[in-house]
Amino acid sequence: MSDTKDSGNRRRKASVNKHGGKKNTKICGECGLTVKDSDKAASCDVCEVWFHIECEKLPEEVYNFMQDEEAEGVLVWYCSYCKKGCAKLHKYIKRIEQQQVELMTRQNELKGKVNQLRKFTAQEHDKNKEIEVRAGILEAKSVEINDVLETNAKNDRGFENRLGTLEARTVGLEGKVDSSRTTGSATEVKQEDNTGKPEPVDKLIELNAQLKEMENTPQVIAPQEQLKEQDTVCSSHIPGGKFLLYSQSKPLIHVDKANTEDVLLWLTYSGALPTTTQDKLESATGAVFTDLRLALFMVSWRDAHTLSRANNVLMWNKNNAFCGKCGAPTARNAAGYARKCKSCNTTHYPSSIPVGIVLVTDPSHESIVLVRQPRHPPGMYSCIAGFSEVGETLEETVHREVAEEVGIEVSSVRYVASQHWPFPGSLMAGCFAVAEKQQLTKDNNELQDARWFSRDEVSTALDKINANPHLRLRGNPSGELFIPPPGAIAYHLIAHWIKGTPVQEIYQHIY
Repeated sequence: MSDTKDSGNRRRKASVNKHGGKKNTKICGECGLTVKDSDKAASCDVCEVWFHIECEKLPEEVYNFMQDEEAEGVLVWYCSYCKKGCAKLHKYIKRIEQQQVELMTRQNELKGKVNQLRKFTAQEHDKNKEIEVRAGILEAKSVEINDVLETNAKNDRGFENRLGTLEARTVGLEGKVDSSRTTGSATEVKQEDNTGKPEPVDKLIELNAQLKEMENTPQVIAPQEQLKEQDTVCSSHIPGGKFLLYSQSKPLIHVDKANTEDVLLWLTYSGALPTTTQDKLESATGAVFTDLRLALFMVSWRDAHTLSRANNVLMWNKNNAFCGKCGAPTARNAAGYARKCKSCNTTHYPSSIPVGIVLVTDPSHESIVLVRQPRHPPGMYSCIAGFSEVGETLEETVHREVAEEVGIEVSSVRYVASQHWPFPGSLMAGCFAVAEKQQLTKDNNELQDARWFSRDEVSTALDKINANPHLRLRGNPSGELFIPPPGAIAYHLIAHWIKGTPVQEIYQHIY
């Protein structure tokens, strides 16, 4: 009781001191002694009673934080006088909060990497399947090649056996001729063969001639290879050849026979090629020099390849009249597509620029992304396409182009088929890819529109272009959706998606 009373008296003194004592006098609320400036003491934030830290048993770290003017307040210590007092904020609480923020950020980063790893694993799985399919094709081709090699080996062995027999007979006959000459015998040499009849010396001459003929027989080259490699052979076929004419990259075709087998106009000449004007040719043939981009959509898939390839060869010869190495003029070979420099003898060959074109579908394969460029006729939408940059793989090109043009990420890129395209001489590699169905962000510099289309909408658009391929020429004034015609690889990507054709079988359906 006395201790409690003394403690109460000291606290009352401290309270009197606080409100009525001398100014600036600090009395410890616990022991009643004066608190000096040199003492380690602290005051309650509520009742302002001072305490020696030894009397209050206040931890020194709390005392230190109570002296920090910039620390934010929080209840970490209660005053023994008013039971409400508080100390200042522990700095480690701030550090813990910061660590928690950093931990959450790190967790989000790890989640992102896990998702990327899952996508990568899925892509690798698809690649492994594609590799297995290609390995099967290569194995089948390997068996076919081995069969051809075995057949050639049998032919070679037969030739070697025949050659050896002829050589042996030649040596035997030469020996008998020499013997007859030394003995002064007649011109007929008796040689015992299987029938026991003599063989004339004239047979020796015949066998020698056969042997020389076989030794001098040139290697047999397939006709296609001769046309590509031998200028004289190629030149000899020109008078009887068929010619597809161009004027300023416009092929001469039968526009009125569009989408039939008779669109291309092949001309033949018995003598030298005539010199005439464009108008006279059109009048004489009933055909028209047509813009190449339109012509490609008026012909079959195979004829489109012919038009594209021919124009690319013409433009390459026009643009490579001089050597890129020394600047001297180049000469075109009659056979093949090469041009040879007249000065440094460097041989130049035409090449194609790789382009990735992709049909993007959602995971359920019920919707696809189609885009519209400003140059497209009204209502036409097509697949996303773009040139490969230096050092890129086809898969990287597809990922980048889709992200740039519509702002989404794709996965499971799978090659389907390719097509040569003459603008400006590209090899278009058609692909399928998958992306989550989400809001598209189109590139306004390249696209006029980009949208997700349902399977029903695309099926209707496919029926329209099949029924009227001329939509590609004049467009659809109503603005209703249609897709490129069969002359474009985009048509085949979309059509086989609608049909549900397995990816590994699409190639054989196109070609």
